[in-house]
Amino acid sequence: MQDEIFFLLKNPDDDCHDVIRMRDSNLRIKILCLNGSKYSEPTDKLVFYGNNKGEVLAFESADNQNNFYKILDAIRWYSQYIENPTMEILSHDPREDL
Repeated sequence: MQDEIFFLLKNPDDDCHDVIRMRDSNLRIKILCLNGSKYSEPTDKLVFYGNNKGEVLAFESADNQNNFYKILDAIRWYSQYIENPTMEILSHDPREDL
């Protein structure tokens, strides 16, 4: 099994709207910062959440991508990229628990 290679496409205008891309597929995952903003979870996409040291992030699959395991691998890669490898990945918005 080969290691997957991911890239982070940074939005130069907004740090809270980056995209994770996978090199050998069309996998794209939008990263959204949710603190202080309303968010309606789309029904046609896989969405996961993470808590980056108090900052709640949403990870949305782009288009109709539903490869659960590759999406989780990409989020794990991103957690290492932001130097938070223990970031918890959740299936629900943790702000709802407050």
